[in-house]
Parts: sequence; structure tokens; C-alpha cells
Amino acid sequence: MYREKLRAPTVETCRYRQSVRREGDSEVADCGLLKVLLGTEEQPWCAVRRDACEACSHWFPPSPESLNPVIASLLYQRASRVADADSTGCGRSRMEQLAKRARESLDRVYAETPRAVASEPRESRPLRQVVPPPPQRHGRRVQKWAVGVTTAPRRQETLEACLASLVRAGWETPYLFVDSAVRIPERFTTLPGTFRDEKIGAWPNYYLALAELLMRQPHADAYMIVQDDALFYDREPLTDYLAEVLWPGKAPGLVSLYCSAADSQRQRGWHSQDGFKAAGPLAFVFARDLAKAFLTDRSVFEHRWAADPVTATSLTGLINRWAWDRRLPGWFPTPSLVQHIGDASTLWPGARALGHRRAEPFAGQWPETGGVAL
Repeated sequence: MYREKLRAPTVETCRYRQSVRREGDSEVADCGLLKVLLGTEEQPWCAVRRDACEACSHWFPPSPESLNPVIASLLYQRASRVADADSTGCGRSRMEQLAKRARESLDRVYAETPRAVASEPRESRPLRQVVPPPPQRHGRRVQKWAVGVTTAPRRQETLEACLASLVRAGWETPYLFVDSAVRIPERFTTLPGTFRDEKIGAWPNYYLALAELLMRQPHADAYMIVQDDALFYDREPLTDYLAEVLWPGKAPGLVSLYCSAADSQRQRGWHSQDGFKAAGPLAFVFARDLAKAFLTDRSVFEHRWAADPVTATSLTGLINRWAWDRRLPGWFPTPSLVQHIGDASTLWPGARALGHRRAEPFAGQWPETGGVAL
């Protein structure tokens, strides 16, 4: 299914290429993406030569929330010039912010790709000793899972490593939600999935993924949406462990299998926050009723119509704000059960999996990783 639909992007198939024309010896076109980002249709700021389009086509397809290096370079140049040309200062601040974002994007693309290999066999403690179960749990035991993986074009390919660890951890047939031209690893092309010919963005893909899982598997006990740069603990079936753990506490709440260095606690085990503030939606788990409440919440639904076009397709902070507004407890493990392996994020534009966006410690590295009280 995927191999028939996926084709390498070309200049001619770029959906942002508009008003192609000749100017002297050069072929020039208007870039619709630069128009959206800059907020202007004036040709001097949005016109690009064919050689720039050729270079852009060799990278991952860009979007308002995910800039490839060519678009980032063009945006930096144009935004800086627009800012300098604005004698009134009315749009200067916005252009300076755009230039800053573009400059930062240029530093966030790395060629190194994580290897999709099994964890090295060695002696290790049982997971329930590494991450002790919570002292209290509620709800029915999780027996049926609905798992979706959202994936979008990225320079650093992480999908294979993600899927390999997910399968080894016990989820053998995750459902793929492919947001435009993503290369599906050969051994995973038989997985079920939904392919979107045109990129719709991180938030719409996430919302539709969760909604589709609910429609396809209405009687699942747990729904998990996974970002494609998540690496799961896989030394033993994680599904067996989670059947013992879910749901933590005495009231419904969100569960993140990922715990960043910023959220890591001194004591091993499961910890909660009032109003979830997780560092990223790398692997969120929803109980059925909570998934339904999230999808049908008016503020969540209306997010797609945010005034800013980048915000309208971005997932950044949305789930956290929803949980915070409703004072829902959020649960996360220390050490983390998931590691963040992507440098250039598709869900969190402008962020890297370094520093606080890494899981430190990660259960898959136990006991080598220190810093957690025994």
C-alpha cells in the first residue's frame, strides 16, 4: 500500500510552488510557504529561483511547523530584510522572531540515524524493580490496546527504530498514521495504516489518529498515540508490566510512558502532577473515557481554528493545557520507559531531543544510568 503511494518529492510536485515564470535566464516561482510564514504576497519577498526549489526537494517536505534547511535559510534572509525595511516597526518584532526561529532551525538537523537494533542481551533487574508499580491503582485491568504511531517527514529517520522497539515491547501491530511522504521501512510495510497524500500537520494528524483508533476499536481499554521518534523499553513485555500498573492513583488521569530529564524524580516509581506538564507527547496513554472526553472537548476541537496558521497545526502544549484546565492528574515513570531519539521533531517545532528533552535516566539503560536513589 505505502510503496505504491510514496514517491520522492520533486520541484514539479511541490504544492507551494506558484506563478512559475522566466526572469532573464532564470526560472522563478513564488513560494506559497514563504507567503504563509512571512504574511505577505509581495513577490520580492516570496520569489525563489529554481535552483533553490531543487535543493529544497532533496530534503524532507517542509511545512509551516517544520522547516527544512533550505526554507529555514530563505526565511532567515527574507524575514531579516523585511524587518530592516519596516521603518514603522509595526511588523519588525514578528519578523525578528521569524528570523530567530529560522536561524535556530538551521542548527537542528543532524544526519546521524539511530540504529534499529534489539537491546543488547544482558543481566538486568525485572522492570517492576526498576520502576516499582504505584501503591494504588483504579479501573479495570488493561487487556486490549489500541496503539497508533504518527509519523511525518523528518531529516533524521527514526521510524524503524521506534517500530522495532514497540513490537519487541509487546505491541505487534501498531496502526500507522502517515502524514505525507514518509519512507516506511521494508519490514513494516504490512502494518495497517492511514496515508495522507497531503501533509495536514502535527495536531490534525494526532487528533484524527486518536479519533480513528476509537472508531476502529471502540472497546479497547487503553489508547496510546506514539510519536515516531520514541524508543521503548523492550527487555521484557512492557504490555505485561503495564497491565499491572494501569491505572495509577485513585482517579482518572493522563499517563505518559516518557519522562524527560526535567520531570525525573529522585525516587524510582510512578509520580503524579496536578495538571499535566509533560515535556512532550511522545507516548501518551488514554483510558477510553478520557480519550472520548479529550476529543469531544470544545477547546480541543476549536484549536484547529487558531488565528495563527502555525499554532493551528501545532500540538505544542495543547494536551498539557487541557489537562491543567481540568486539574487532571498526570502520571509518569522514573526511570522513563521511553527514550526520545529524534533531534529534529515533527510535533514540537524548534525543539531537540537534548538536555531536558532526553529521558535521564531511561529504564533501557539501567543500571548504568545513575542519579536515581535506590
